[in-house]
Amino acid sequence: MIGGELRWDDHRYATFDGASGRINMLDQVGLEFGPAINITFGRDKDIESRKVRLLGEIDPAVELGAYVAYQIDSPMRAGDTIRFAGQVLADVTDVHGGVLGDVSATYSTSIGDRWRVSTSAALSFASDDYAETYFSVTPSGAAISGLPRTTVEAGAKDFSLSANFSYGFSERWSLFGLVEYSRLLGDFADSPIVAREGDENQVSAGIGVGWRF
Repeated sequence: MIGGELRWDDHRYATFDGASGRINMLDQVGLEFGPAINITFGRDKDIESRKVRLLGEIDPAVELGAYVAYQIDSPMRAGDTIRFAGQVLADVTDVHGGVLGDVSATYSTSIGDRWRVSTSAALSFASDDYAETYFSVTPSGAAISGLPRTTVEAGAKDFSLSANFSYGFSERWSLFGLVEYSRLLGDFADSPIVAREGDENQVSAGIGVGWRF
């Protein structure tokens, strides 16, 4: 996965991280607002579950919207910060035709001069159209795949916890890493696409090198 960030003025920036990105349009201390983009990858013929493959392929979807964030100094330790953020995105490619949203809180702290550690908790939501496209099983899909007919409606989609770290080797070079756990919730977790053919729990991790110019 490739990520990057470009900063100008004192606080404005554009950043991308894999399939998502955002631009902060405000030159203010603590407050951010601007456009956001995300790509939701679809379902292709290489998916492991044969039954889910029979439900058909889904193209990648491009979602556009806006985000807002507010950062404060932590009352617990000088130099630490707490950041609250939220965003709303809508499909502009007519793949799922739905809306996604999420809210998050992040606590960041420094350990010595070189280490920076952040922990986050996030909750995401999805509309009926999104839920129907990725998690519901239509009568025709049930007949083809053998999975039970299921209708998943709008609501809380998943909850996640993550930890990020960075270590600065020098002014330009740094090492960074991420560990994240997420769990699907409610009807999203109970969908046979997940409960029978997948897993409501997901763990991911990554490590990489960053360069500042």
